[in-house]
Amino acid sequence: MGKIGPIMMIAVSAALWGIIAIFVRKLALLGFTSMEIVTLRLYTLFSVNLR
Repeated sequence: MGKIGPIMMIAVSAALWGIIAIFVRKLALLGFTSMEIVTLRLYTLFSVNLR
């Protein structure tokens, strides 16, 4: 994988982690509670991982 692979994985992970805040803010503006947002995140996680 070389030296650049792990660095790119870390960069992509950090970017995706930061994007979460954008979606959380948008969902909160739409009236979702914190617990509903967590539920959506978990449902998405499990539905993607079960494929």
